[in-house]
Amino acid sequence: ALRIEGARSRGRTRRASTCLRVVRAIRVCERLGAGCVALMLAMGPPLLRPGVPPGSPWVECNLRHLPPPPAEVLDLACGRGRHSLLLLSMGYKVVAVDSDAEALEKLRQRAPADTRERLIIVCSDLEAQQRPMTELFGRRFAAVLVVNYLHRPLLQDLRSLLANGGVLIYEAWAQGNEAFAAPRDAAVLAERVLRPNELLEVVLPWGEVLGFSHGLLDDYEGRTCSKQMLCARLTADSSSAPESVSPGDALRALLAGKASTPSFLAMPDFGKQWVQVEAAAPSVNFDIKDLLDLLRDYAPAPGRERRLQRMRQLAAEGGAPWEGLAGTRSSWGSGGAVASADELRLWSVSLVKRLPDEKGAGALRTETLQGDEALRSFFEEAAMACSADFETSGHGWTVVANQLQGSASSLADLRHRLFCHTGLSGGINGYLTPAGAIGKPPHVDDHDVVVLQQAGSKAWMLLDPVSREVVEEVILRPGALLYLPQGVPHHARALSDIGAGPSLHLAVGLHRDPMSSAALLAALVTLLGLGEGKPSSAKTGRPAAGVQWLLPTAVVEEMDSRFAMFFAFAEHGPGHWLRQLAAGRHHRELVSALDAEDLPRGLEVLDKFAKLVAEDARRLAHLICTGPKAVAGDAPGAARQRAMFQAAAAVDVASLEMMSDLPPSVLRRLAGDAFFACRARVANRHFAEHGPRPPPFGAAAAADALLAADATCASSDGVGNRRWRRVQDGVAAMLWTGSGGGPSTLFANGFRLPDLSPPTVGTIRFALGAFTGAAGRPFQIADLLGECADDPSCCKVVLAKLVRVGAVEEFAD
Repeated sequence: ALRIEGARSRGRTRRASTCLRVVRAIRVCERLGAGCVALMLAMGPPLLRPGVPPGSPWVECNLRHLPPPPAEVLDLACGRGRHSLLLLSMGYKVVAVDSDAEALEKLRQRAPADTRERLIIVCSDLEAQQRPMTELFGRRFAAVLVVNYLHRPLLQDLRSLLANGGVLIYEAWAQGNEAFAAPRDAAVLAERVLRPNELLEVVLPWGEVLGFSHGLLDDYEGRTCSKQMLCARLTADSSSAPESVSPGDALRALLAGKASTPSFLAMPDFGKQWVQVEAAAPSVNFDIKDLLDLLRDYAPAPGRERRLQRMRQLAAEGGAPWEGLAGTRSSWGSGGAVASADELRLWSVSLVKRLPDEKGAGALRTETLQGDEALRSFFEEAAMACSADFETSGHGWTVVANQLQGSASSLADLRHRLFCHTGLSGGINGYLTPAGAIGKPPHVDDHDVVVLQQAGSKAWMLLDPVSREVVEEVILRPGALLYLPQGVPHHARALSDIGAGPSLHLAVGLHRDPMSSAALLAALVTLLGLGEGKPSSAKTGRPAAGVQWLLPTAVVEEMDSRFAMFFAFAEHGPGHWLRQLAAGRHHRELVSALDAEDLPRGLEVLDKFAKLVAEDARRLAHLICTGPKAVAGDAPGAARQRAMFQAAAAVDVASLEMMSDLPPSVLRRLAGDAFFACRARVANRHFAEHGPRPPPFGAAAAADALLAADATCASSDGVGNRRWRRVQDGVAAMLWTGSGGGPSTLFANGFRLPDLSPPTVGTIRFALGAFTGAAGRPFQIADLLGECADDPSCCKVVLAKLVRVGAVEEFAD
């Protein structure tokens, strides 16, 4: 069957060599398992493909487990790339990684021209990496291949490199192989061989073992050796795997205001990799007609000026006073539109389109139309009321509407729900593009974006951060979602399919930088310089009294300048660790808690977070000590500015290095102080820009009725018989406790309730605690009595205030 006699014909040397490899592979497979023989013969085409070097027998007999091409495979420590070439010949996308630049260049030259667009070559010393593998590559793979290489710290990263259902093929030298190595290699091999069952111990907690072998092989690829080999698949239902839900499901749950485990913010894809989900967008009642209606009588300037005045006032005062809520009603009318004509429905509009450039060769130029008067005149003349009007009278312009969350209750609800869940500020923009047209030119956003395709279809071109070449084209149709992390260059084109109309998508911004590792470290060093080494509550890790809701201007400016210095070490693209959320998988818990005392599992979360902070401080100190480093893709002016910031950061190396030497209680307090300082600053800016969250309709009346009712359970209609709970996914609250038992302040949904006594604080903790107290479960006034000195009237007053602001609602079974 193998036609060994064919070796005597023309091309005899190459055929004989190939047949010899096949025979050896079959002999090995006979020892590994009888079924492998038929499998090897069935896999003949890739093995015998002319011009493609064969893979190792273990790799060849396990390729059947891989997802079908063009799935992406990571070939770690690829060497000269024989397995990369084999996978390319089968149609896979391949990321080949090795520290040998010369070998990688030969691989590039050997790859057939028609496969090179599917090959990504990364020259990196895996053993010198200071960051996890997931941050190095910024994504997960359908399969990971490791052959004849062992670096034990890498074993713990294998799971995080695999997508759900991803396959690991691993083959390396095992104990006993020292006897077959050259004397000069024996000492090295003693540290580079796998212990018995070591790969099984790594994989069994999270994967399904598809094949395993360990032992002596007397004729494996022409040599006698001892090897351990494994093939395993990451199981989606593994309790220890971080992908208990897919990134798409987690993104859908985030936008719908539903809990997912883990949260989308805890997913490996968040902040690093784009995510597309078909037909998963939440129902947002906003369409093309709604946008065109906003453009009638376009005159945002008066409302914009009033908003700016209010922003300055709210920012200076740290929120709106609670007392101003008396008699407050919802700002939304029954139809979802803003009831008052004085409210700002959108911030601004611009028109943009891309046209052929005179230079030719497919070049495009960008035209824009801006200015309130010019836009008002255009909209009056166009008189557009529907999609057909826009196609005929829009003159090919793309409408860019900024900050639309004030135009409809559905958009305001979505924006507030996202802020409560993520602690990340941002607005909602709308983009209306004629069919077949290109809107904005290629650009990079300085924040994450979640795209909701509302109408029509649009093709998104995702570009390489440095070369700006298209690396992916993503098609969005109505109901689709797309998550784009900051740093991914992109542009979009509305499809012109038969019958296609204009395309409308909403872009929801999530500003991650103010809560990033760079921002947290800047706050940490700044607070350390302010003398935040004084002992606070070591028992609770609560922020010290020196950290206030409204930080002094000088402190804020110092944090900003230090952030700019630290952020200068972040490379372009979405994956750099300085751009990621500082708290990582603990971010959701830290942004939901009232304060450190409200965190789940006592001090465990703060302790884990503090260790992350210390490690990040060490990594940043190492980056600074290496000196200013140019970043590919910088313009000359940006490169000079980056070098200046990097050089200026040298003064903070000592402060960063000392973090690892701090006592755990001090480090815990400093990390908590820094995080809550960053969180308070973001919340203050968010509600200053967007205004306090209007309480739901009827909240004021419900609070007044609560105050007038009997606070006991003596009567059937007494308020003591009713149940209440914290509004789910609708409360952004922080509690700042005064020093020495002094007055405290509650900040909830943009409203400020100051001068709280200790009994009042205890009541608030129980009612609004995210993880302690009621923890979101229904409760009665009787449950609050122990927190409010057994005074039903006191409990009723505090509860009424929380109901009035929309933080607590009556619970109906």
